[in-house]
Amino acid sequence: MIKKAFLLSMILMLGTASCATRQCMREENLMAFLEDRADEAYDSDNLTYVAQIRLALRFTRGEWLAYGEPLPSAPFDWTAVLHGKTLGKVHTVGILNSEWCRDKGLLKLAPDQQLPEAGRRTKEFAGWMYRAVKRPLVLVTKDCFKDGEGWRPVQWGGAVPQEFLRAFRKYVILEEDTDTKTVNLTFQDSDLETCNVYQSRFGDTVAEVRFREDSELFRRLTAGPYLYKVKGASSLSLNPNSFWFGKSGGESQPRYLGDEMALLDIGDFDRNGRSELVFFFSRENEDGYLIAWNRLKEATVFSWHYH
Repeated sequence: MIKKAFLLSMILMLGTASCATRQCMREENLMAFLEDRADEAYDSDNLTYVAQIRLALRFTRGEWLAYGEPLPSAPFDWTAVLHGKTLGKVHTVGILNSEWCRDKGLLKLAPDQQLPEAGRRTKEFAGWMYRAVKRPLVLVTKDCFKDGEGWRPVQWGGAVPQEFLRAFRKYVILEEDTDTKTVNLTFQDSDLETCNVYQSRFGDTVAEVRFREDSELFRRLTAGPYLYKVKGASSLSLNPNSFWFGKSGGESQPRYLGDEMALLDIGDFDRNGRSELVFFFSRENEDGYLIAWNRLKEATVFSWHYH
């Protein structure tokens, strides 16, 4: 009887844990970002900063979606996270009404609260306005943010693996536009380098591939007076120098994720046993966030413009 009672209690405990996991996966998990915004004054010696909350993404019915209109008017309690750790709580009390397109998704902060932060102001996450700001922090409504896949930075050295070079050549095409013609520019493997390489314990990999700044091609790209365009999988940008590729452990070729991005955080934000990667990106008149999910096979984007 004792053994049966013990086994029954263990089954009930496991069932409760399993139900909790399924409950998190069933319920909607919202993702917002705590941003450090610099005003648009042209005198950089007199900049003022304000904290703002931008609701961007939601996990519902097994997939990540960009949050659209209308925004929820209800108050929310958010958990600020970074690298699998809780940094603090944030409270919002409704929508921040604004007609500016740059204010897409902004919520109203509750007064009199101590906001979490991470690091000093740099231009790593400056955005299109190119003001030094603090790192944006991921905010979630559910207790789902631990990195169960053990993502870690790794060193590849100077050489770019061949599979990433092939993917780069597949997705990136350089064009030189003049008044009379468009010419495709060629580049060598030696013109490229990798940085910010991360791998999970399952063999999934993300890496940033970019043109070497000491290469003749890079000097030509940035010198002008010609207009150089870089065609990616889904966008057309001016002079990007940073391209992210992801490769799951069972794939032979990496897939293009986006250009001009910076990795913000990694975590299992929907508690399905697999971690998601969250990026900030900044392009011509466009800033935003991208979440790579389903073992890097899917990507969801939320972005805003300035005019």
